[in-house]
Order: sequence, then C-alpha cells, then structure tokens
Amino acid sequence: MRHERDDMAGDAGELRYTLTDDGAFLRLRWAAGVTIGGDDVRSTTAAVTAASPDGRRPLLVNIGLVDAITAEARHLLIEDDCSCRTGVVGVDEVGRVLTAFNYRSVTPEPVLHGRGGGDRLVDRRGLRR
Repeated sequence: MRHERDDMAGDAGELRYTLTDDGAFLRLRWAAGVTIGGDDVRSTTAAVTAASPDGRRPLLVNIGLVDAITAEARHLLIEDDCSCRTGVVGVDEVGRVLTAFNYRSVTPEPVLHGRGGGDRLVDRRGLRR
C-alpha cells in the first residue's frame, strides 16, 4: 500500500520534500535544487515520527539533485533516530558525499590504543572490542 503522508513547502511555496508510506518502509524524496537546512531536518524528523505511530520503521531517502546541506542539518542528521534503519540514494556528487557522511557518522572507526600485548581496539564511541 502506498500513499502520500506529508510534504513540506518552503517560504516561497516551493515543494521541498515528499514523504510517502510504502508499507514496509517510508520514502523521503527531496526536491531538486533544495539546500537542506536545520528546519528541513526537524520537519522531516517530525513527519517520519508521525507516520510511524507504532514505532520506528525503515526510511529510504532519495536526495536526488539537492544543491547542498548546511552544517546545522548535518549535525541534526547525526543525532537523528526517527527511523530504525536509513538508506540514502543519490544521483550526483552531493548524494555521494551525503551517503558517505551518513555512513561514517554511524560506523565505528577502530582505533588502536596501547602497545605490545596490551593492545586493544576501541571504536569512536569508546567501546572496547
């Protein structure tokens, strides 16, 4: 079952994104030429949460041909937990950078601490492995 759930228009009335419910997951599509800002991230987070009253669901984000993403938006995306899993699909360099950024923000980076027999791996969150 697929149906429209929400969309956001900017100050000039231009459509910024559309959120659809595809049954097993939600799909967020950004409009071409948009610079994703903090208000956009807050709006999409609220819309995704409202579309999932029984708990977090997977989210597929199609960023299409967005122009850019602000530093505030990037910070908010790192903190975002409105979906249980998020996939990002893009078609250009901005999409590639945003996908890499999202991947790196949630993937532990092993760091070697200590010397000799006491070496251990500690990820960026400080969890020992």
